Amino acid sequence: MLTLLRRWLPFALLATILCALPFVMTQQVLRHGADELPLRIAEEAALQLEGGVGPATIIGTRAVDASQSMAPFLMIFSESGSIIASSVVLDNQSFLPPAGVLEAARASGESRITWAPRADLRLAIVVQTFGGERPGFVLAGQSLRETEATIATLQILTLIAWGASLLLLLLTVALWPRRS
Repeated sequence: MLTLLRRWLPFALLATILCALPFVMTQQVLRHGADELPLRIAEEAALQLEGGVGPATIIGTRAVDASQSMAPFLMIFSESGSIIASSVVLDNQSFLPPAGVLEAARASGESRITWAPRADLRLAIVVQTFGGERPGFVLAGQSLRETEATIATLQILTLIAWGASLLLLLLTVALWPRRS
């Protein structure tokens, strides 16, 4: 039995790597893909604000409750970090991003993070700086609920494939004729 395990172990390690690498790469592509819509919205809003369009015009009148909706949302901040306008609430209350998010964007022009304003809610947010007469920051975001559900399904499928691979490799090693 010990000899069988010694022969199987290198194959098991290879199967683990061959299952883990595609999972990690796909998970990262899915997560980074969730930044695309907030990035487009933030860049467009920043351009409009630089062009003189008022924050209320960009934000509109509809409020998105981040705890219920998967719709994208916007927050506009002054250069000092004061909130000017927002299209998002959490449980019908306004809320602010974590400390340092605006400063990170100030340093590089943009910041992309996963924000968890509470334990059961994760958001993909992009913060973009803008110039013009009244410079500041635009924060655009959306829920990661569906992205994370897709990643969870991918994780289950990867674990099934990994387990099946390990079992098939064990059977193959056990039944493969040994050289004398």
